[in-house]
Amino acid sequence: MTRDRKRNREPAPPRPFRADGRPLACAVTPIGSLTPRRVADLLAAGVDFVQLRDRAASDRTFERFLAQMHAEFPESLRRVLVNDRLAPALRYPVAGVHLPETGLPVEAARALGTLRGRSWLVGRSVHDAAGAVRAEAAGADYVLLGPVRPTGAKRRELPPGELAAACRDCSVPVWAVGGLDPGTLDAIRGSGVRGVAAIRALADPERSAAFVAALESLDDSLDRSFGESFGPAFGESFGPAFGPTFEEAAAEPARSSLSPGTRDTPETDSGGSAVRPAGTTGGRPAPARPPW
Repeated sequence: MTRDRKRNREPAPPRPFRADGRPLACAVTPIGSLTPRRVADLLAAGVDFVQLRDRAASDRTFERFLAQMHAEFPESLRRVLVNDRLAPALRYPVAGVHLPETGLPVEAARALGTLRGRSWLVGRSVHDAAGAVRAEAAGADYVLLGPVRPTGAKRRELPPGELAAACRDCSVPVWAVGGLDPGTLDAIRGSGVRGVAAIRALADPERSAAFVAALESLDDSLDRSFGESFGPAFGESFGPAFGPTFEEAAAEPARSSLSPGTRDTPETDSGGSAVRPAGTTGGRPAPARPPW
């Protein structure tokens, strides 16, 4: 493969987990008063992803914001997840899209990205362990489960053990959401979650730094080899905890066009021995190609 083709290919999507075992932090925010600088500041404070979620904003508003981010902070844009608005998300190199539980099917979001030559994360909100299992079966790269604790908008909370059950039953990362802040993180201790999403607790750089510090203090004896089953298919990263950079990920072998997320060549070690067969996503079967 020529150097030009390597440089021009879509980078691999970011990993939906941290390789160091600490749950990642995802800030969920509307875009009404948000600025690209604020997104960059949240990431600099230790936030791993920023999810843009704004039911009141139009697709045009989303597109204007993403265009501004692309012009001012292109690397930060690659840590942005867009909730439900695939049309504007497809136009910019965001990390991926996040789907409501009753929204567009995961398979459709994956297929639309593939048709546009996009390689991105597709996440799904769920409200119980059974929903998490269904989302994984549909091809979701991660699931967002909650509410863990009551919030102003959602008074119901997950039954005891539901979060741990989802983490046990799913091989994709489970992120927790709902009523979580530095003082309530004991609610997820020992559950096995790989990420935590929040609105108020991650609303500004100061609160975000405190939240990340609290996540660092969690000692769940997490499986540090969790990420190995995903392999370089999720090889993009945003720092030492995530692994290779975008440029290094772009040098990986091209994915097969036969199936989203499928590699068309076997992965080998430094000695040339195959460590993963062709046509797999590193421990997970490649998702089936949708019929459209």
